[in-house]
Formats: sequence, structure tokens, C-alpha cells
Amino acid sequence: MSLPIHPHGQQSHHGLKGNNMTRNAPAPRPRGGFRPNDYGSYLGGISDEDQRLNLLSPCLEAPANLVPTPDMNENLNERFGRGKAIRDSHMPRALTAKTPVTLNLSIREYAKTADQPTNLSLWTSLREIPSPSEVFDEGRKDHGTTVEIPQNTVIGPYISKEDYLESHYRLLREDAVAPLRDVVSEIQVYPHLVEKDSDNNAYIYEKVFITGLTFANAGVAARVTFSLRRIGKKVNWEQSKRLLTGAILALTPAKDMFATICRVAIVAARPLAGLEQNPPEVDLFFGGTDEFEIDPQQEWIMVESRNGFYEGSRHTLRGLQMLSREE
Repeated sequence: MSLPIHPHGQQSHHGLKGNNMTRNAPAPRPRGGFRPNDYGSYLGGISDEDQRLNLLSPCLEAPANLVPTPDMNENLNERFGRGKAIRDSHMPRALTAKTPVTLNLSIREYAKTADQPTNLSLWTSLREIPSPSEVFDEGRKDHGTTVEIPQNTVIGPYISKEDYLESHYRLLREDAVAPLRDVVSEIQVYPHLVEKDSDNNAYIYEKVFITGLTFANAGVAARVTFSLRRIGKKVNWEQSKRLLTGAILALTPAKDMFATICRVAIVAARPLAGLEQNPPEVDLFFGGTDEFEIDPQQEWIMVESRNGFYEGSRHTLRGLQMLSREE
């Protein structure tokens, strides 16, 4: 007996619908006698990584006529970021030989000559940090002073190059030192002055003590602590303009108050962590070795002017002195 033929060409059993039988029938076997499931069983003992390489191996094979190229910059011995530089034996000797270095000694001689004073009576021998005589008069009893400075020639030429340089040097130096002189003069007359009553915008710090020394390439600095009692308010050191690096200061013993003794210094460094301590601390460079103070028991008063900034003029002053030696 023949079975009925399904419209799609498949046979169905009696009493069963052809569509259901067709849905549940196994997938037809592909020609060649190999099914996809058989491939999985064939590679069952091989790892996934090896299977991926086996499948890609026909694509990874290089053509027979392809010539391999050398690595980029393989002749450079610094192409490795860490460790010692690897020197290639095939590298040209010109690249591995050390180039002799020659020093230009004329620059060194020029710097030595610039540091040597030509005449102690001339303005070229003045030091960068002002001397005490430039900022205070011993025994002053009245507030105010007169300083003789050269006149700036606006119309007409100068007599000589030296006269031109000296005039501008003294004018610029006076402009940088005068604000501190006014503050020192005010403290001489009013020893117990507080900042809010100052007519010259003075910054006043009391109970200043030298607590140690700091050694740096620029020189030896004194580390001092101070009190903010005369300020009368809390200072936000992160945004404050007080005690900026390079600012010029004047110090006097607490019992003297600029009557006979004055020391001039500049701020060497103002670490924020040190200023936020209690008491705050800062590093100072004194003007000369004979003015350097190391007595930790001596109490000082330290003043600063908020008008002007000496560091902005110091390098220009030094440049004018060096220009005087140029021909």
C-alpha cells in the first residue's frame, strides 16, 4: 500500500496530519554525509582557542612573495621607554659614538665679571637687597623724610650712557624701596601701631622668633615664626598677598622698635602648610652675612608694605648694573 504524498514531497503515516509530521521530522542530511553537529563532536577534544586558530589559519597564511619589513625605528637605541637602551650590533657607528661637548667659558667669565664691583662708591656696587640705611634713619623722631634722587631727562639726550643707566637705576630702586621706608618711619614714631590705624598700608607682625635655618641652592634662609595679633582678623593665606615670595621686609628687636637696629630681608619661601600652622612660619633671606640673626631667644617685630612689590623690580635693577659694563 502506498502512503499519501505531502504537497512538499514528504510522505506522512495514516491517521496523522502531514504538517505535524513534517514539523517534527529531523532536518535533512546534507549532501556529502556530514552534518554541523558532527563537526562539534569531531572537535570535542580541542580547546576553543585552538579551534579559532584552526579556522583562521587559511586567512593568516602570508603570500609566498611577501618580504618581511624591519621594525620601525629599529636603529634607535632609545625607542624603549624603560630600562637600559638596547644597542643594535648592526647600528652605524656614527649613531652610537659620543659627541664631544665643548663648554662656552666666555659666559662663565662674563658672569664672574658682572659680580665683581668696579668701584665701591658707584651705584653698580649696590647689592640687590637694600641696606638698612636705605629704609630707616637712626633716632628719627618725626614721620617723614626727604631723599635726593636724580631727575629723569624727558626732553633732550643724556650726557652719557653711564648717566642714563644710573638715573634709571636710582629712580627704579627708590620706587621699590620707598614704601618700606614709609612703614619703618611710621613704626618709629608710633611703636604700638596696629594695621587698621596705619596711614601707609603697613603689615605688622609681632613675636617674631628665629626657629631654624633652611639650606637651599639660593643660599641660607632663616625660618621664623610670628604672631598675627596686630592684624586683628583671620588671614586666608591661600589668597592673601601677604609675605609673597620676593617681598621685602624690615625687622627690629621688640625692645628697640627701629630706634637703632634694623635688618632688611626678603621672603625666600612661603609654604602654605607652614603659614596655616599656629604660629605661622616663613623663610627669609637677610641682606648680608653681618646682618644674619640666629639667636632663637631674641624677639623681633617684622613689618611689610602692601604698596609695591620689590621682586618685580629686583631683576631689572640687576640688569641695569650689568649693562653698565657693556661697551
